[in-house]
Amino acid sequence: MAKDGEGRPELEERVAVVDAWFKHLAENHVAGEIDREVLREVLESCGANFDIEPSAKEKLGREHYSSNALRKSVAAVWGDKYDRFVSWVKGYVNQMQDEGDEVPALESGKKHIGFTGLLEELTAYAATDEEEFSATDFATRVTARAWNGYMRYELGDKRKDVRMHIIVPGYNTVVYEFDGQEGDTRTGEMPFASLGFPPKFATAAWEEITSWGTKKP
Repeated sequence: MAKDGEGRPELEERVAVVDAWFKHLAENHVAGEIDREVLREVLESCGANFDIEPSAKEKLGREHYSSNALRKSVAAVWGDKYDRFVSWVKGYVNQMQDEGDEVPALESGKKHIGFTGLLEELTAYAATDEEEFSATDFATRVTARAWNGYMRYELGDKRKDVRMHIIVPGYNTVVYEFDGQEGDTRTGEMPFASLGFPPKFATAAWEEITSWGTKKP
């Protein structure tokens, strides 16, 4: 394998590594391992700038999840390309619905959150280190989105009990007490099923992202 001056694969080969990761995600609905630095460098070649304020980077750690809380930090990395991606995703969702797919909405009415979450997770992983957002947490979250989307859109199975549930620290926290122990309240994290995206979305999204810089001038 050809190497650059720092002993890393040349950009073309790094892009191929990320291409293969997306292909595996689309075909197997499971996020495989990917080198954080390789991903970071490829995203930078697509226009990402990870030199952001510490307060923005902090929100990209493993306790992130809410798109509302994450949006500003991801936008800090991508600039107007993030809005461009959201607009592209909305168009993708609209086309799915025109073709007969039912896309679930949040209480806010938004239907694109499970889709934009892919770029948000990629950005958070590339922007952080293992302590801030581990490779295991990253793979688990992306796999949940891919698997849940596969079950809904590919197999047409909308049952909640077949979807993958995850726990995110500080997200979906519940307060509870046991019968007979009124007043003895406790807190815990409630597992939840991530909104997902259909298998073919993964490679389509990557094609859109790479059109910003790496593969197309």
